[in-house]
Amino acid sequence: MKNLIRSLIFAAIAVCLPVAVHANVWKSTSVSTTAVTICVPSPQCHVVIIQNNGSGAVRLSIDGGTSYVDPVSGKSGNSPTATYGYLLQPGQQLTLSMPPQGAGPGNPDSGLHRPIVAIMATGASSTTLDIVTDDYFSTFPTS
Repeated sequence: MKNLIRSLIFAAIAVCLPVAVHANVWKSTSVSTTAVTICVPSPQCHVVIIQNNGSGAVRLSIDGGTSYVDPVSGKSGNSPTATYGYLLQPGQQLTLSMPPQGAGPGNPDSGLHRPIVAIMATGASSTTLDIVTDDYFSTFPTS
């Protein structure tokens, strides 16, 4: 009887697992000397992974850039420049973890679901970024 119950529990978990596991995988080759939005995480997004697979270093801004205006505070973000922003060297990756939008008590937006903006930080003309999210609804404007 114990083995039957264990088998049924294992079968139930095995059936539900493919439904729970999904991801978006995108490649952005549009990063150059002009700041561009590479990812807009959806409200359902929990994780964003960005890996620099190119030959040039990249600077990132995770606050939406200057074209994004926060609907609550009315303030815009900062776009990265060749010397300002999170530095992502070739071969490195950045993992961002965030609660789903509306998960905070009394706070409909934790401020983490803002567009991610990138720019080249070195003399290379372009690079390749691989971007992975754990949802189907995030968008990738430059992919």
